[in-house]
Amino acid sequence: LSALPMIFSTWLVKKLMGAEPTTAEQDPEVFAIMTELRERINADLAKRGKKLIPMPEIVNVPMDVPNAFATGRSPHHALVGVTNGIKNMLIDPEGLREGLVRLLGTVAAAGESYQVFRIALAGSVPGVTVQSTPQEAAQAVQRAGAEELQAFGTRLLRGVLGHEFSHVMDRHMLTGAIGGAMNSAVAFASYGVLWAVGHAKVKFTQLKDRLLGRPAKTAGRVELFDPLSSGVLIKSLPALLKLFAALWGPTILSIIQMAGSRNNESQADADGAKLTQDPAALALALGLLTTWRPKQFKMSPIELPRMAATAHMMTVNPLQQLDAAGALPKADVLQWTFGRGDGFMQDLFLTHPD
Repeated sequence: LSALPMIFSTWLVKKLMGAEPTTAEQDPEVFAIMTELRERINADLAKRGKKLIPMPEIVNVPMDVPNAFATGRSPHHALVGVTNGIKNMLIDPEGLREGLVRLLGTVAAAGESYQVFRIALAGSVPGVTVQSTPQEAAQAVQRAGAEELQAFGTRLLRGVLGHEFSHVMDRHMLTGAIGGAMNSAVAFASYGVLWAVGHAKVKFTQLKDRLLGRPAKTAGRVELFDPLSSGVLIKSLPALLKLFAALWGPTILSIIQMAGSRNNESQADADGAKLTQDPAALALALGLLTTWRPKQFKMSPIELPRMAATAHMMTVNPLQQLDAAGALPKADVLQWTFGRGDGFMQDLFLTHPD
């Protein structure tokens, strides 16, 4: 069962998200970036004598939330998607200008984030140097021309797509499917063990009563001490260990699966930075995605479950983006989807750590 979503992942995602294939004429920036990254990857594969990869299928998602994602069972059967929102934020000069000014207004001059953001800005926005304050950088962004901002936005989009392409090359869909299969198998097995233990005890008690000629125990009768059962339990440490594994095995594997997701995101960040040779652009792009604020945002009832179902594939959790923007419907259950707040336990289990 866990293998089916992996095998049919590209088809399922397109149907679920309403994604449509796009062309180089419709999205020249996206195709140019993906072509360049694919050539980089194939050049490295050729040096190592490995099979070259084809161009992933590129789709466009009619979603106003800025994001991107990748899926596919292997690098040879992959799909990379971008939303309308991320193109409006990064490729549109005025959308990028607004986002950069807002982001720079939220960072501290001495903070580690701004130190990285400034490196990216100094390479593309005239007037920004490695000594500029956030206020000076924001003023330079306000003065920048449309062509300069469009080129800078393409550079930021390249960082995001490098991250997503790395998910494909690292086969994270496959490792996720294996982790899900193991988790599901242990959960089913644990349920079977617990069911068998409960029913076996009832059947054993009934058989014992029949052999000894005793009447069946009534529902209201409580025995403080059962010598036979207690003797079996004391002498059966392996049975106790199996019962403990059945109780806690699924929980432990779920934690391991979440840790695997965190590791995948960190690995995609690192490998994406190596692929693009521009880690500062990826960092700044992620900062923009997490501080997105829509001017007007209307969400149809079907969009929320779609976002929840595909949030684990996105560059940034879209539910967290909506919550930060104040556009998420008020429902306490939603906070556990992305871990609202700064609690240690919530942050510990986030699939997309800060």
